[in-house]
Amino acid sequence: TVDPRRPLFEQVKQDERSRIQDTAVSAEAILPGGPYALWKEGDTARRLKDLVGAFADVPALPKMLRVQGVWDTIRQGMFEGFLVLRAWRPDRSSRTWWRELIREEDLADPTLEVVLPETAELDHLTDELLTPGRLPGLWPDTGPLALEGLHRYFSGETVVEVLRNGYAEPVPVPRVREEALAHAVEQAVEHGKLWVVNGVVSLWGEPVPAGVLTSTAQLNSPPEPLGVFDVLPERVPEGWATDGRTTALALSVAISNLRGVPVPWQLVSRTVTEARNAGLITVDTEGVSWPCNSFESDKVHLIVSTNPPPPPPPPPGGRLRTERVLKPAQIQNFAEIVGELVQTLQPLSPAIQVAVEIDTRNKVLDAETEAKVNALLKMVDGSWAMDAKERS
Repeated sequence: TVDPRRPLFEQVKQDERSRIQDTAVSAEAILPGGPYALWKEGDTARRLKDLVGAFADVPALPKMLRVQGVWDTIRQGMFEGFLVLRAWRPDRSSRTWWRELIREEDLADPTLEVVLPETAELDHLTDELLTPGRLPGLWPDTGPLALEGLHRYFSGETVVEVLRNGYAEPVPVPRVREEALAHAVEQAVEHGKLWVVNGVVSLWGEPVPAGVLTSTAQLNSPPEPLGVFDVLPERVPEGWATDGRTTALALSVAISNLRGVPVPWQLVSRTVTEARNAGLITVDTEGVSWPCNSFESDKVHLIVSTNPPPPPPPPPGGRLRTERVLKPAQIQNFAEIVGELVQTLQPLSPAIQVAVEIDTRNKVLDAETEAKVNALLKMVDGSWAMDAKERS
């Protein structure tokens, strides 16, 4: 029966017999074994345009009000790892997508195929996917990930269980070409997303030389940060002589011994730079420029400043504190996350302290510059100002 008080099309759409659908279907529904029977026995890939067109051409399938709903289903299925998308280039090489964003123009490629993950081979892997917690079953519950384990995971024979709609569902992991997997690891290490250790070699935030990614290499989350006071004699006495001098190499070795694992040189050198910028130490190079590579670190002499700024007061009982000397780009990054940070820590009454310090030992802060600086500071807090007459 038709209700004259309601739009006719709305009533037809809600009638199950019309099989009209205006939302995306689930990814499982369009895969083999799903209710729509879009695959023939033995199929491992289907043209994307054929799958989309089937919803318009096959009477038994739901009638999608928006073709975009089918596209959204396939895009989401790829992003969740249930399927792989593959496009063919004129030279018959392929470009694949798995658990990553895909552009609209790439979705419009007439050669684009939907491929079952158990039969797919990826030509690349985004480095973000290698970080802990991104892929189910990749990382052990504790400790590092052996490079051998990474290769086994992407051998094309791995099936992981994914919790979906309240139950565990088996999902095959596609194979990744060996050179593509090595490139993803190298990018993750260079971009600071992973830390690789192989014997005494420890790399993070820098290019990975050839020969490091062997079967004995182990991948780790980024190393625990070092604060500027963590490189001073009070925190690492083994790294300093009694006269307050050392080399960057000796300091790096001492910090590694203290932590029980080779500490990446980039972590040490960045912290040394921050300590120098904070006036805690001076850096005297011997024919090399700073920052240098680890092979030249024995030529970099560090000297504890005779009149360093006082360390921050210890936090009151029951409070925790973390500090860092930030570069301008890092301050911008901090501004992007400060809202979420405060919201996350809201039950613990967070307080954020900001200091602006400049080096006036060799150059005086002139009146014009001081006025410009104070005008900017007052845009943040009306009472905030830097007085050139005051010295730390």
